[in-house]
Amino acid sequence: MEMCGSKCNQGTSSKGERADPVQKFDKDPDNCQVLDEFYNKHAQKLKEVKHVFSKLGEDAMESMMMIDAIQRLGIDHHFEEEIEAVLQKQYMKSSIHGDCDEDLYEVALRFRLLRQEGYTLPADVLNNFKNKEGKFKQNLREDIRGLMGLYEASQLSIGEDILEEAGNFSSLLLNAT
Repeated sequence: MEMCGSKCNQGTSSKGERADPVQKFDKDPDNCQVLDEFYNKHAQKLKEVKHVFSKLGEDAMESMMMIDAIQRLGIDHHFEEEIEAVLQKQYMKSSIHGDCDEDLYEVALRFRLLRQEGYTLPADVLNNFKNKEGKFKQNLREDIRGLMGLYEASQLSIGEDILEEAGNFSSLLLNAT
């Protein structure tokens, strides 16, 4: 497969103009071979990641962590179908069974990923992490990863008080260290 196509075989300007370095690079057949190898390796890596995605199956946490990593790398556009399938399962799970997980990071990550993709999700899933007085539990201060997830989730507030509280709570604790 030749990605560089006809650019590789074009001649230089007959007017004696100074060639653009990128065009000069594209015209050299050896460089085209390097680019073709790069593109082929890139395509192979994408296939490998898609394969890993398909093997994750029912492990919700691993799937969500992979989506998060892929989004942070900025390559999520290559995996739109896989991401949508995982998020659809997560949405159905949280809609039917509620979000009664005890892990702050998992709940916050699920909430953020679903909200980012436009799913309607109530912020009261975070009430599981409040005490009887309506304040976030103090034992959460030990869970740095959970606090980071909570802070990121709080940034997707659409005016909910609980998300503002979550943002203030997590920000205060994260900045205290």
